[in-house]
Amino acid sequence: MLEKLEAEAEQEKRAREQASERLMQRLAEQVQATAAGLEREAAARQESEQSMWKMLGDMESTLMQEVLEERAMRERNEEGFMSLLEETCARIERNFSL
Repeated sequence: MLEKLEAEAEQEKRAREQASERLMQRLAEQVQATAAGLEREAAARQESEQSMWKMLGDMESTLMQEVLEERAMRERNEEGFMSLLEETCARIERNFSL
């Protein structure tokens, strides 16, 4: 009877150990899966940040080009206006000089 109890106790001990090993294996798998998910999310975030910085850089370049074009056009218009004003003033002076 004692041998039977010892055998049953040993069998239960092995069953608990096996259950514990299975549990530890599942836990390790879950940790690995979670770590892989975190790595994927970190990579996606980094890619997204790089994409945003590139987009902002492109927008800055485009806006700067537009500002420079607007400035150049405004300066040409001012030069044309000043030329027209000088010509008009010269005509007025000629008419009063006569």
